[in-house]
Amino acid sequence: MNALRHRLYEAAVQSPEIDIALLERLYARHVGGEPETLREDFAGTALTSARFVESDAEREALAVDLDAAVLAHAADHGLDEDERARLTLLAGDVRTRSERAYDLVIAMNFSWAVLDDAALGEYFATARACCDGLFVLEHFDGPELRRPRRAEHRADGFTYVWEQRAFDGRCLDAALHFVLDDGTHLDDAFTYRFVLRTADEVRAMLASAGFDEVTLYAEDARGRRTARRRAPRAPLWRGLLVAR
Repeated sequence: MNALRHRLYEAAVQSPEIDIALLERLYARHVGGEPETLREDFAGTALTSARFVESDAEREALAVDLDAAVLAHAADHGLDEDERARLTLLAGDVRTRSERAYDLVIAMNFSWAVLDDAALGEYFATARACCDGLFVLEHFDGPELRRPRRAEHRADGFTYVWEQRAFDGRCLDAALHFVLDDGTHLDDAFTYRFVLRTADEVRAMLASAGFDEVTLYAEDARGRRTARRRAPRAPLWRGLLVAR
């Protein structure tokens, strides 16, 4: 059942090929050229890292996650021997600095928002030390995150349910459930306690960590991400914070 919930999560919320194409465009725009190395923090099953090394014979990736059992699912991603050799799995705290710097350092799916302010400041300092190009965070905000809400989404063979349970003025308690077409329920497959911060608050923390340039790319209704000086005045929005 544990393996199943991770496969469902990948199918429900991850699109690594699309993400990698976007990261390539952002890298070309802000740095120039193509990224050859990736550090994926809060990597989970390291799906994005696996697809990154698979996309080019010269690419290398480091996937970092606190849970070694989750990282072990990287073996299910169908990599050949050479690709596996170019993917390093590190079971540990994302605040641990790697021995080398990477063209791209990423924290996707709002994973970094589980950290409190002190831990997040330490993580940003680590990301700065390990980044030789771009640091990319997936961010979300808006008043709809601050009220109870359930949203159902269909996928191939199952439905996934995003539930916002409570907001205490600073933190959002949320859960992800899955309902398979055969009637199987995986309630509370994943639970979260996110610290909600505005884009300006995160920008300030990134600047304190030593990043000189931070650009917000907000996603519109068609899924297009556009650079903006200010966060959208929308009930709920998501986007990327891209730091140099």
